[in-house]
Amino acid sequence: RVDKLNSIGFNWGIVTNKWDDVFENYSSFKLKNNHEPNVNSNDENEKYIANWAGSQRTNYKNKKLSSEKFDKLNSIGFVWNLIIDKWESSFKNYQKFKKDHGKEPVFRTSGESQSDLAVWAGDQRERYKAKKIKKEKIDKLNSIGFSWDMKADQWEQNFNEYIKFKKEKGREPSTSSKNKSLSGRAIVGFLFILNGSLLYRSALRCAKCPRRILRVNARLITANANDFFSSF
Repeated sequence: RVDKLNSIGFNWGIVTNKWDDVFENYSSFKLKNNHEPNVNSNDENEKYIANWAGSQRTNYKNKKLSSEKFDKLNSIGFVWNLIIDKWESSFKNYQKFKKDHGKEPVFRTSGESQSDLAVWAGDQRERYKAKKIKKEKIDKLNSIGFSWDMKADQWEQNFNEYIKFKKEKGREPSTSSKNKSLSGRAIVGFLFILNGSLLYRSALRCAKCPRRILRVNARLITANANDFFSSF
């Protein structure tokens, strides 16, 4: 086909120039927006550039991309694998959030970026439980102290706060305390959850207990809950 086109004086420069033009548009888009063009964008120009970028990935995968184009794309940090790039980007954002705020991102928040990070972190935990996450990613997440079990980690944190309080004050914390600090809430919350859990378990173990005893246990848990929440 190349020979046949050459036989009629086909102008290859037009094709090359068009590739170079779109390359420049892609490079400018990345420089301006700091992310990959989205094929689902409402902007037709962005959509066109995204499709072009997708074609380069396909050509590279099928070994149909010239070394000159490959080198040129690499020179501007072209992303060959969008899935890996997205994971790395989310990892860096998660790491920065933890460093800046000293806590896990929360899903139910007004900040969209924090919600996105919470969803991403939750997805890593689910993949870990299902054994569908690569060892390299596990090691990378472990290197920044990733929390694989938020409930267990929170319990340990509250437990340590409780021990620290007992050591410093020499007494039990009280739900009627005027301590409105985060650590104060954590300690009281820890005791409430622990107490409620123990009462509930004792009720479950008492399989032959009369219903009125189970109702007493239930009322005790409810009383603790009301006392706990009314203290804040």
